[in-house]
Amino acid sequence: MASTINYLTDIAILLAAAVIAVPLFQSMRMGAVPGCVARALGVNL
Repeated sequence: MASTINYLTDIAILLAAAVIAVPLFQSMRMGAVPGCVARALGVNL
């Protein structure tokens, strides 16, 4: 059961980071791809 909770928590963190990073990068006219890369780097650090 604890493994499932950790898995769902990881998914929620990744989705929240995507919701924040992608629009931020799009507003700077950099596109969605750099936003996704920045999100991945930020979450993995």
